[in-house]
Amino acid sequence: MHRRRETILIGHIKPFCIMKRNAGLLIVVVLLAAICGGCTPSLVYSPSVLLPARPLQKEQGELTLGAGMLPETRPASVDRSAVAGGDLLARYAFSDRLTLGVKTWADLSGSEDETRWGALIEGIVMLSEASSGYRLALMPRTGMVLSNGSIEGGGVTVPLALWTPPISSVHPYGALGPIVGWRDLSASPTQLGYGVIGNVGASLLLSELFSLKAELAGIFQFNDYDNASDLLVAPSVALSWTF
Repeated sequence: MHRRRETILIGHIKPFCIMKRNAGLLIVVVLLAAICGGCTPSLVYSPSVLLPARPLQKEQGELTLGAGMLPETRPASVDRSAVAGGDLLARYAFSDRLTLGVKTWADLSGSEDETRWGALIEGIVMLSEASSGYRLALMPRTGMVLSNGSIEGGGVTVPLALWTPPISSVHPYGALGPIVGWRDLSASPTQLGYGVIGNVGASLLLSELFSLKAELAGIFQFNDYDNASDLLVAPSVALSWTF
């Protein structure tokens, strides 16, 4: 009688243990899926330079609000080359030859569940005199790319910028330089990318304080991680206030 009761009791306990073990396994699987589901396969960056209509003079500043296309760092992983985004850029001239700036951008397309954005700091170092019709400048820039609140990678670019003589109220400009970006350098293969960015744009002076900008950026990028190269185009428009 006792043996039968024990057998019945064990028969009830055994399925309970199996269910408990399976439930624990299910929780682990769900957690892993949630963690992996939050991993962003590709990040976005802003290639635009949006130069002032004229190089800023000492104690001048400029605030620029723009919209355009933000290239993907790994287009093959998301089946698209760029997304619609917005950016905000602030610059201040500490002298006639040196302007410093900060820029931030964000993916506004809603293509991914995560909030993908970034920020950079830059310098504009004038290489030619104000009396020259053509003005040259070096523009070192370094920034970071983020997913939600997590810093996922960074990059450096050093374009050479050029202002050409204005055509009436239109002030053309251009820039060309290398870019290097990274995500996880400890991975194998390394999550490293590099390329060249070329910019062609113009500022239309609406008044002494406001200008409208239009720009086209062409990017050639090579991604070591995917062993893939891409040729991307990123147009942008912006409104600037000089103060």
